[in-house]
Amino acid sequence: MGRIIGIDLGTTNSAMAIVKNGKPEILVNANGSRTTPSVVALYNNQIEVGEEAKELMKSGSKEYADGLVHSVKRKMGTDERYNLGGKEYTPQQISAIILKKLKADAEKILGEPVTEAVISVPAYFNDAERQATKDAGAIAGLKVEKIINEPTAAALAYGLEHSAQEQKVLVYDLGGGTFDVTVLHLYEGIAEVKASTGDKHLGGDDFDNELIRYIVHRFKTETGQDLRLKESDDLVEMLGHARYNLLKYELENAKKKLSFSNRSQVFVSMTSDNKMEHYILDLEVTRTEFEELIKDYIKRTGVYIDQALEAAKWTKDEIDVVLLVGGSTRIPLVEKFLEGKFGKKIRRDINPDEAVALGAAIDAALNEGTLDENESLIAMDITPYTWGTVCVTKYKGILRDGVFARIINAQTKIPCTGRGTFYTLHDNQTEIDVSIYIGESDFVYENTKIKEFYVTGIPPAPAGKEGINLEYTIDVNGTLTATATILSTGQQHQVMVKSSEIRLSEEEVQTFQKGLNTLWQESECTKQAWVLKELINKKMQQYDDPAIRQRLGEYLKRVQDAEQVQDLDELRTIDEEVTNYIFQIDLGF
Repeated sequence: MGRIIGIDLGTTNSAMAIVKNGKPEILVNANGSRTTPSVVALYNNQIEVGEEAKELMKSGSKEYADGLVHSVKRKMGTDERYNLGGKEYTPQQISAIILKKLKADAEKILGEPVTEAVISVPAYFNDAERQATKDAGAIAGLKVEKIINEPTAAALAYGLEHSAQEQKVLVYDLGGGTFDVTVLHLYEGIAEVKASTGDKHLGGDDFDNELIRYIVHRFKTETGQDLRLKESDDLVEMLGHARYNLLKYELENAKKKLSFSNRSQVFVSMTSDNKMEHYILDLEVTRTEFEELIKDYIKRTGVYIDQALEAAKWTKDEIDVVLLVGGSTRIPLVEKFLEGKFGKKIRRDINPDEAVALGAAIDAALNEGTLDENESLIAMDITPYTWGTVCVTKYKGILRDGVFARIINAQTKIPCTGRGTFYTLHDNQTEIDVSIYIGESDFVYENTKIKEFYVTGIPPAPAGKEGINLEYTIDVNGTLTATATILSTGQQHQVMVKSSEIRLSEEEVQTFQKGLNTLWQESECTKQAWVLKELINKKMQQYDDPAIRQRLGEYLKRVQDAEQVQDLDELRTIDEEVTNYIFQIDLGF
C-alpha cells in the first residue's frame, strides 16, 4: 500500500501535506512552490497544470484561452462541460487532472507511491458535490479515504498546537470560490463542530470579477474605448475567454498587491480578436476603490456568522478565537470587519493558504495509523443542512402537496441516521416516487433537489394502507445513503438515481481514468520529444564532425519515431543515452 496524503483541492490554489514525526508539513510541488494554481491548459497536445497553465492566462491569446480551465470547483456536481483540445471534459475530469498533478509531485518528493488521500471540500457542499470530488480522486488514481470539511480540517491544524486549553473557535473560511463559517468547541482532544453554514458562490473570484467590471467601465469612461464584445452579465461572454483570462490574471495580482499596499498599478496590453485594434490599460487602483467594490460581499459574510452562532447557541462574546482560513482573508477589509464585529484583535496563528491541507494531512495520518489519537484532535463533524423528502400532508390545518418532510435536521452530528414513514396516496398504488431534498424551507420548491428514487413492488391496497420506511444515513464523509423498506413485506430496495446527482460507475471511472492516463502520457511524450529535438538540433549546429552529426541524426530519428507512437519509455531511454553522449563529446572524448 502506498502513502496517504491530505489534499486541499481549492478553487484558485490547491495544496498537499503529510504528517512527519508527528507534525503536519506542506509538500512542495515540482516547481518548489507550497501551493499549486488550480488551472489546467491543453495546447498542441501538451497538458499544463499549475503555474505553467496559469502563465498562459496572461498571453491574451484566443488559441490558448480555448484550452484553458480555472475555477472548476464551483461547478463540481453539475453537468457543466469544458473544452480541452476539441474534447469535452466534466468538472470531475478537470479536477482529476489537478489531483493527478499533485499526486505525481508528491510521489516525486516522497520517493514512494501515493495511492490514497483525504480531500477537503467546503462544509456546505452537498451530496452530489462531495461524490463528484470522490470521483475526481478515483479518476486520478487515488482512493479517497475520506472527504473532510475545510473548516474542520483547519481546526484540526490549529488544535494540534492548542489542544491543551478549552476554546470556542469560529473558523472564517473565505477562499477563491467559496465561503464557510464554522463554530467549534475544542476540549480534551476533541474538535466538536457545533454549527456550519456558508455560501458556495462567494469568494475571491467574485472580488476579481467586480474589479474587472470596474476597470472595463473606467477604461471606457476615460478613453472612450470599449473592451466588451457584447452586452452580458456573464463576464466571459461579455469579454471573450482570452480577454477575460488576461484581465483576471493581471487584476488578481493587483488585488494581492492591495493587501499590503494602498495602491496598485494595472498595466495591460491586448489586441482585439481580429487583430485590428490594440488596447493599452495603464490605470491605478487604490485600496479604497477596491474595498468599495467588495464591501457588500464582506458584509454578507456577517449574516452567515450570525446564523452559525445562533445555531450553536453561542454569542459572539463567547468566541475565544477567530481562525482565518483561505487566501481571501488576507484582504485588510476582512480583518477590519471581523475586529469590528467581535471587538477583539483577530489572530493569525496559521497560514490561511495551508491550514486546510495541513488539517487534511492530520486526518489522513489518523486514518493511516501513523499518528496516535492521543497526539491529535478527533473531529466530530455535523451536517450543515436539513435532509428530507416531499410529501402530501396537513400544513396549518390544510392538506398541502409539496411539503418538506424533515428526516435529518441541520447541525446533527455525523455519522447519523434518520427515519420517516410514508404511505400510499392512491388506491392500489404499487410504487412510490421518493425525492430527496436539502434545505430549511417548509416547502420543497424553495429547497434543493438532490436525488429521485422509485420504490416498486408495493402490494396493491387501499390508499394509506401500504407504505415504506425511508432511512437516511450520513457517513463520516457527509455522503448520504437512502434505504426504502416496504412495511408489509420487509422488502428493501436499492434506489436508482434519476436526476441531478452525478455519480460515476466503476466502469465509467475506469474509462475516464484510461482517458486521463492517455492524455497525460501523450502530453509527457510531446514535452519530452520537444526538449530532445531542441537539444539534438542545437548540438548538430555546434559540431561539424560528420560522425557526430550522423550519430545525433540517428538519435533524432529515434525521437521522431517514439513521438509518433507515443512511447514515453523509449523517449526516456533516448534522453539518457543522448545526455551521456553529449557529455562525452563536450569533454572531447
